[in-house]
Amino acid sequence: MKQMKLWMLAAILIISGTGLQAQTKRSDDFRARYELKEVVVMSRHNIRSPLSSGGAAYQRVTPHEWFKWSSPGSQLSLRGGVLETEMGQFFRKWVVDAGLLPDNYRPAGDEVLFYANSRQRTFATAKYFSAGFLPFANECNAVGDGQ
Repeated sequence: MKQMKLWMLAAILIISGTGLQAQTKRSDDFRARYELKEVVVMSRHNIRSPLSSGGAAYQRVTPHEWFKWSSPGSQLSLRGGVLETEMGQFFRKWVVDAGLLPDNYRPAGDEVLFYANSRQRTFATAKYFSAGFLPFANECNAVGDGQ
């Protein structure tokens, strides 16, 4: 299999689903002339708890009680982890349907790389995404920024 790297930069921005839909609407002539060889996925962390806690301004603007988060301040929530796993499953289906990877793919060496900085919310996002994207892999290559 040709070496391919899928990068997940967990702290940048979310890729638009419309770009993926446009790819599937290409003509057969277009597909015959061009071959997709590499995919770069840039994503921002999923649902996280508020950055501030305990007496924060958002808590003082209404007399109503705010949602009780499942995670400490600024960390990826449980729901965020579930959604990120589903996002990984979506991308897995897309790359399999596009013929970039076989179903039940297990990467060897550095064929697949997930990158995130050292913040809990971004590193957890990469781990949840990789679990959805490569559920049959024993280990994923995960790289942090070392902080």
